[in-house]
Amino acid sequence: MNTNSEQWVMAAYMVETAHGYLKAAESLWSQNFSVSVVNAALSVEIILKSFNARVSANSGLLNEKYNFNDSALPKGANKHDLIALFNALPADVKRQFESNYTIDILEAYRYTFVKDRYMYEPNARGGATGALLGVADTFIKKTVALYKQRGCSDRWIQDYPNV
Repeated sequence: MNTNSEQWVMAAYMVETAHGYLKAAESLWSQNFSVSVVNAALSVEIILKSFNARVSANSGLLNEKYNFNDSALPKGANKHDLIALFNALPADVKRQFESNYTIDILEAYRYTFVKDRYMYEPNARGGATGALLGVADTFIKKTVALYKQRGCSDRWIQDYPNV
């Protein structure tokens, strides 16, 4: 686990991307909940990874690029495991995101991107709730608030929620 809050970078484009996947999930919910939940899982995954990301290209530009620092995960952990990604959060961020409800939802949808993205496969989830969409929304809101507290000048962050 990353314990130093100053070590994480503000990966604004990752937050914006996570928001896009959440909006897709919300739009798809009434037509295809399976695709919706996979998009919500990807949104959560991106937000969680953003706290262990490093700028890899286009530093300071609108299309800044990042690499996930997978050394933040335990050896052998799946890079799509929502619980492993959650546990890799910096301690101060984790405290703000953590609740029994959140942990329960992350546990229930822990491997959604890996196991459920091909809903026609026999082991894919056959049902879902909108709970993961709610967790994604909460994580995005809390991340934007943290960025604003730290003085992020990114236009998308500053304009949120009116984006």
